[in-house]
Amino acid sequence: MKLLKPTWVNHDDKPVFGIDIHPDGSRFATGGQGEDSGRVIIWNMAPVRKEEDEKNENVPKILCEMDNHLACVNCVRWSNNGYYLASGADDRLVMVWQMISYGGTSRAFGSGKSNIEQWKCAHTLRSHTGDVLDLAWSPDDAWLASCSIDNSIVIWNALKFPEIISVLNGHSGLVKGVTWDPVGKYVATQSDDKSLRIWRTMDWKEETSIFKPFEECGGTTHVLRLSWSPDGAYVVSAHAMNNRGPTAQIIDRDGWKANMDFVGHRKAVTCVRFNSNIFTRQIKRGNHTKHQPYTCCAIGSRDRTVSIWLTALKRPLVVVHDIFNNSIMDLAWSSAGDELMACSVDGTVCYFQFNCEEVGKQLTNDEKVNLHEKVYGKSILSSGSANLANRIIENPEMLKLQQQQRELREKQASKLKMRATPTKPVVQTPLIEGQPLDVKSQQIETRTPDGRRRITPLYIAPQQASFGIAPKPFPSASQSVFTSPASTNQQAQPSSNVFTEGQSKVTVKTEVVDGVTSIDNSTAPISALDSRFTQKPASETKQQEKTKPPSDSQPTGQVKLASDVSQKPTSVMVEKTVPGAEGGAAAQPVVTNIAAMASAAAAAACAEAALAAASTDPTASVSTPPRGSLSVTPKRKDIALDKPVMKRARREYRTQGRIAAAAAVAAAAAAAAAANTTPSTTTATAGTAAVSDGVIRAPKPPLKIPVPSTPKNCEFIIPQPSGSNEQEVVVELENNVTVSGTTVHRLRGSRDNETVWESILTSRGILITGNSLVVCVSCENQTLNMFTCGGRRLIPACMLPSIVSILQCSSRYAMAITSLGMLYVWDLKRLKAIIRKESLLPIMKGGDVTITNSLVTEHGVPAVSLSNGRSYSYSSSMSCWMLLSQQGDCLSQCSDHHSCQPSQDALQGSGPLTTLHGQSLRAGRQSRGMFHSNHSLKLSSTMSYLENQLSAAQALKSAQEYRFWLLTYVRYLVQEEQEARLRDICSELLGPFYREDVKESLWQPMETGLSKHDLLEEILPIIGSNLKMQRLYTEYKEELKILKEKTSWLD
Repeated sequence: MKLLKPTWVNHDDKPVFGIDIHPDGSRFATGGQGEDSGRVIIWNMAPVRKEEDEKNENVPKILCEMDNHLACVNCVRWSNNGYYLASGADDRLVMVWQMISYGGTSRAFGSGKSNIEQWKCAHTLRSHTGDVLDLAWSPDDAWLASCSIDNSIVIWNALKFPEIISVLNGHSGLVKGVTWDPVGKYVATQSDDKSLRIWRTMDWKEETSIFKPFEECGGTTHVLRLSWSPDGAYVVSAHAMNNRGPTAQIIDRDGWKANMDFVGHRKAVTCVRFNSNIFTRQIKRGNHTKHQPYTCCAIGSRDRTVSIWLTALKRPLVVVHDIFNNSIMDLAWSSAGDELMACSVDGTVCYFQFNCEEVGKQLTNDEKVNLHEKVYGKSILSSGSANLANRIIENPEMLKLQQQQRELREKQASKLKMRATPTKPVVQTPLIEGQPLDVKSQQIETRTPDGRRRITPLYIAPQQASFGIAPKPFPSASQSVFTSPASTNQQAQPSSNVFTEGQSKVTVKTEVVDGVTSIDNSTAPISALDSRFTQKPASETKQQEKTKPPSDSQPTGQVKLASDVSQKPTSVMVEKTVPGAEGGAAAQPVVTNIAAMASAAAAAACAEAALAAASTDPTASVSTPPRGSLSVTPKRKDIALDKPVMKRARREYRTQGRIAAAAAVAAAAAAAAAANTTPSTTTATAGTAAVSDGVIRAPKPPLKIPVPSTPKNCEFIIPQPSGSNEQEVVVELENNVTVSGTTVHRLRGSRDNETVWESILTSRGILITGNSLVVCVSCENQTLNMFTCGGRRLIPACMLPSIVSILQCSSRYAMAITSLGMLYVWDLKRLKAIIRKESLLPIMKGGDVTITNSLVTEHGVPAVSLSNGRSYSYSSSMSCWMLLSQQGDCLSQCSDHHSCQPSQDALQGSGPLTTLHGQSLRAGRQSRGMFHSNHSLKLSSTMSYLENQLSAAQALKSAQEYRFWLLTYVRYLVQEEQEARLRDICSELLGPFYREDVKESLWQPMETGLSKHDLLEEILPIIGSNLKMQRLYTEYKEELKILKEKTSWLD
């Protein structure tokens, strides 16, 4: 045995009340008092084990220090899988910590120590009204138990923090210790009320209470940390009395008898901790050898003594006296079973190391499970569910269903085992190797005319934490992480600030023209919005003020402004009939010719925009009504009409169409004002403003869909129906084919390089598509030609308002989107238009939005995906566009449904919804990082996302995807035990029970081509997989059976 006290493990001479070793053995945590708050520290285990690592300056000792607790920390406990670290403190809070994924180092607030690892408080659990003294994770990490001086024990749902499973009330004194039964059936607690209580996990009721060994005890210990043996046979309590002497009472699981105890300590026992391993030794009896299992237990006391006991021996294995100066508060074994650590109120820790000969040979995990099953019938380690074996099955249908599901799981497991292929393991990079973000290679840097640097702020989004991933074992010096030159150099630099001074990697391009600094837009696009980079010299500003004309000297006739703008002017015509100044005078038409885009920063006022636009052409003129009808006054006083003015670059966001539209609206408004009260008629053409009944309507910008270039020749392969033995038909389009001096455009179909049919087009073809039913070709003369797969023309050429830009075909339906953004869908079997001349303008408003994907389903539903990440379908029954999805929205990013999805093979990537979304359906892995502390918000966002996907598949009439998302939705609702939503789905699929109610409710037996009763029959086993839903399963199972029998009898 090796014994040592690492003096560098301390809380600055403050008490240490809790200690625990990580399951991987590479780190351990301590909890205690900090400067002004509670403190949790995660330490590196390597310097404790090896002296060379302790002396190596490159090996960090403190990995992370957390001071979030407001008062002293009493207990720290790692979860069994190592994902979480739980801490309880005097501030009445339980905090659950998780490692976050981004690399680099940080500093604890107000401390000069650097954190090598990054740990974040993922959940703050609030329920206790007093100090939290002890914590314990269930063997499968499904639950976390906490006890407090408020006389209660809270059972937290570790799968859905901060949900509370139950609050155990029964103790009449301070509860100071809690431990779990390794089999998963009980939880034991000990209190100052001189009792130890056993609680059932099946119904969270009290199993038994034990008082006798504690009747002579007094409340002299800060904690009473009891422990359950790993074989489940015994509970060992803290602070019991036997003949007025302190003992650790052994309580036998068989009848909860208290006939044995561990004796020898001179003062009260404060903590007991069993080694998590079961050991075995050989016993010779005559000629036979028998293996005897036993366990190992460590006991700490107020007498500053640690004793190690083996249940196979009558005396302790070792007793260590006076290793601390004060009471021992906590003990911790490593998962390997050969290391023990203890902490004390004096602020120090002690480390024990044993070898195999001293402790014994360990049982493997499988042997441990077999031992549990042999003794108790079912173990939590093998069942995977904390109380699955304890729930009562109420009817034989559920029993039959469970048997079927078990057989199905065994079949699937055997198939997966046969298909299993070796895969490359995923290597997780240790966080110590994380490099700070190279911000200087991304930042935008500019210089002002006087030489000052200006750096545009750059938002650096924090990387998402890899929640749910266990921390990688922290390496020691022998594993070369700390001895590499790169790592040494990195630690030598100040790592807390990534913005260190040095040579910038940013190239700054500046040009000085007439005293104005202009920035290359390709290098610094943001700087155009900052007026500091485009200021005019003071001399120019003063000169403009001297030559400024009076405000009332603005001419009312033709005004000509000179400007050196290379853009070609664009005219916008607004024609308005305005009565003359006198009653009998003829109406004078007012015609405004506006040249668009004179400057990227034209004046703010609409009339000023018109004047600035007119200045782009010396011959351009602005005709205005008489004085009083329309007055043009410059809004900015420093504008001189006799010389060009350098505009501020911050107005460059104005577009050509916006300026033209503003000027047109201003002209129309002035004409309307001159009309007084006399009704007038307005003629508005495309791209102009319209005035009707005093309401000015801005012009609608025309929608332009790019048209593909006309090919010389192209071909399209028509796929044959599945199961067909015929060869594929290749349709070829040839433009500008010269035959006997005549140019023709030919369309022909061939099979095995032999021409099957041929047809001549009257105009050059642009697009071609088709299937086994129809071939469609769009031409330059705005026509759409339709042929059968055999080459026969179906109908005469369809004349459309503009050239077709997108042409799709599916089953019996064809879809065309014209260059002006009009949508058409035809049913080619009935030769009828389903959707005609429907504009895409409502969904393509805004900036440069383009169509990235489009399709028409086999049921004639059109759908498009846009460059802004949105996908739409048009509903002919609702006569509107429907938003199917929006890439990057909070629902898709934060949905937590992936564990409930059926096999991805069910989609096969062929559904229309999958085609529109691409890989974005598999996105949304951030829900573990976002909403991790708010389960209700995560639940709502996940259900909303699944309902959106279900309704989108329904709108597209995609049966395969509708079934996929319905099963995913039901699985998630079963997992979250949302009985109300499940009942709503089952009622909709079941339908009315009587035939008369079917007519009144308009219930349809089919959904997207699938039978609702068949879908209900498919989801009922999923509901039955959760025994809490067995009554719901039984109810709808029986009703569905009755309906099917009634239907078959009527048929």
